[in-house]
Amino acid sequence: MVRLGRVVLLAAGLLVLVGGCQSVSLDNLPWRSRLMTAADAEAQVRQVMDEVQSGMQRQSLFQVMGHVSPNYRDKAGRDYVGIREYLRQIFANYRNIRIVRTPPKVEIQGQYARVVESFGAMADPVDRTGLPLNIQGQTVVLLEWIQGAWKILEWGPLY
Repeated sequence: MVRLGRVVLLAAGLLVLVGGCQSVSLDNLPWRSRLMTAADAEAQVRQVMDEVQSGMQRQSLFQVMGHVSPNYRDKAGRDYVGIREYLRQIFANYRNIRIVRTPPKVEIQGQYARVVESFGAMADPVDRTGLPLNIQGQTVVLLEWIQGAWKILEWGPLY
């Protein structure tokens, strides 16, 4: 009887300790909502990156922005509205956008994911007097699990 009392006391103590922590709710973690494994989460993040590439090449603002978190912020000072306007300008000034990527390195940490990849982006200017777009480099993308999906929280160069 004493052992059972100690087990109950220990369990109650753990509940108080865990309940009092300022941590992420287990219900918000991707693998809790669908019993998703880390491999499933990584596959979903890779799919988001592929869909963003496809949306950029198709110049579909709707498709790209569908993967951007309302909490988006980047080192260039853009928020959700700012990145949407930036993409509108890119789509207005360039055509035939082509993106080549290396297989990304994906790390999942709770409700956040970090993607590092190398890429090349090329595009032709709409205005014949403009310069073509030709950018290569490494990028890091941070995503968050929000409302049942991976959303891009930040995107920028890897320093």
